[in-house]
Amino acid sequence: MSRNILFTLSLVVIWIMFSCSPERKLAKQFVGTVTKPSLLVLMPSTIFKENLKVPEGEVPDSLTQAVIIDKLIDSVVLNRFNASYVKELRNYGLQVFQDASVADFMNVDSNAWVVNIAQIELQEYVTTYVDTQEVLGMEYSYDVPLNGVNSAYWFEFSRINAPENTKPEVMFAANDLYDQFDGKLNFDIFTGVINYYLQSDTITESDFYRQIDFSARLYAGYTFDYLMNNYIGTNLTNDLQMRRYFRYDPYQKSIFVTEVDKFIPLNQ
Repeated sequence: MSRNILFTLSLVVIWIMFSCSPERKLAKQFVGTVTKPSLLVLMPSTIFKENLKVPEGEVPDSLTQAVIIDKLIDSVVLNRFNASYVKELRNYGLQVFQDASVADFMNVDSNAWVVNIAQIELQEYVTTYVDTQEVLGMEYSYDVPLNGVNSAYWFEFSRINAPENTKPEVMFAANDLYDQFDGKLNFDIFTGVINYYLQSDTITESDFYRQIDFSARLYAGYTFDYLMNNYIGTNLTNDLQMRRYFRYDPYQKSIFVTEVDKFIPLNQ
């Protein structure tokens, strides 16, 4: 039997082992047949905003002036994130309550969680992208300055009726939004000079709000995954230990292992 056939058979055996693992079976149970948890989602009242372009102690000038964070209205950002986050959680089949329905939430069964989005922080900064292109067989590079906005989120997960003195689990997620640009190196045959032509589209408020909507939907997926993996870890038999983290794709109806596409735990 050739090495290629042996290698292929080995991959098939490994795939069968993983697809039939107790962890994956529990993940399928959570997605398919288990009654999903109820969630009380709490939002912060304000957002922390910081312009990192300005050196500490200095007054901003025309170059270090914030592009968008000074124009953003906290209530608009929070309302957009909240609306997209809650809508996507419900699309995953979760029952979601908010501030106005706390009394109703207190009447649900013990399979319930409080998800407190404890803090949202926005930081605007300048970064450099090195654009490398080839001209006449030689590589040239140009440093492109870009405005960037980092959006950071802290999620606290608390299970209702958890053992006394159980602390909330704090999860972190962040993403960055940058200016869009189109740069092109051009060789002038008459002068022998290579010029770099740059066209930039600076971040706008509309760009940022679209990013907020995307982030909210993504982190709703991360929230579902957190609950699913908690269910897996809780229901594994005593002699088994959870070693992998699973993600669920509701569009492809698939469950897969991930290393980085998930919340980052902060209190472990």
